[in-house]
Amino acid sequence: LTKNTIFPSALDIVTFSTTTSSLTAYGVSLIKDDTTFRGLSGQKFLDKIKVEFVDPLCPSLPAGVTCSTELVEQKTFTHQNGYSGYLTVSVLKMSSDQISFDGAIVFGVYPDGNDVWIVAIAASNDEAQQYTNELSTMGSSFKISNYKGEQKTQTQQSSKVAKSSVGTL
Repeated sequence: LTKNTIFPSALDIVTFSTTTSSLTAYGVSLIKDDTTFRGLSGQKFLDKIKVEFVDPLCPSLPAGVTCSTELVEQKTFTHQNGYSGYLTVSVLKMSSDQISFDGAIVFGVYPDGNDVWIVAIAASNDEAQQYTNELSTMGSSFKISNYKGEQKTQTQQSSKVAKSSVGTL
């Protein structure tokens, strides 16, 4: 476990990257004994995800990096395993003398009693198309042991979590 450098309340459990030079990554983090999201639900929870995770992205980058985000989707959903979740999808654009990135960042957030699980994906437009199936499989296989959040059942199970201009996750 390592403390997340951008989101100080989160502990990173695992992060996968498609290549060492790529900006496409998939990670799972945990906020233990959460006070940020406690008591929130619906649109208030979704808005707080944007404030806590999307808005800090650009200011956390080094000087000389031009950055913008645009929120394209927010919704509540039920994970394939029955977990109540919240999803935000944002377009992320970054550029500097050394890097250029156009893609999306997706946050799936699952309240679990006093804790909050976060599954995050950052993918360039090209790699989002290329890795859609792998990312979808990873997301649908996510399991929380001793889940204490709201449990729902689905009438139709789907491995697709979000669809945007950069692809389906």
